[in-house]
Amino acid sequence: MPVDGAEGCLRAFVQLKKRSSKRGAILSVGGGGKGSENFAAVANSRSRLDTFVRTARGLVDQFGIDGIDSKAAVSF
Repeated sequence: MPVDGAEGCLRAFVQLKKRSSKRGAILSVGGGGKGSENFAAVANSRSRLDTFVRTARGLVDQFGIDGIDSKAAVSF
């Protein structure tokens, strides 16, 4: 879906960063809000967490995201 001249919302969001050197783009997941149950299930499984880390790093590399912020209660 085209958004602001770019294909895909994430790509359009990262384009905002390119327009101003003072902006950054952070991939933020988890937390305690509604919908965070899925991430908590991922964070509490070593194999799922490994997959998440690889995938998130791929998004950072692909889109030029500045970093990742994740919050979850993890118990291994």
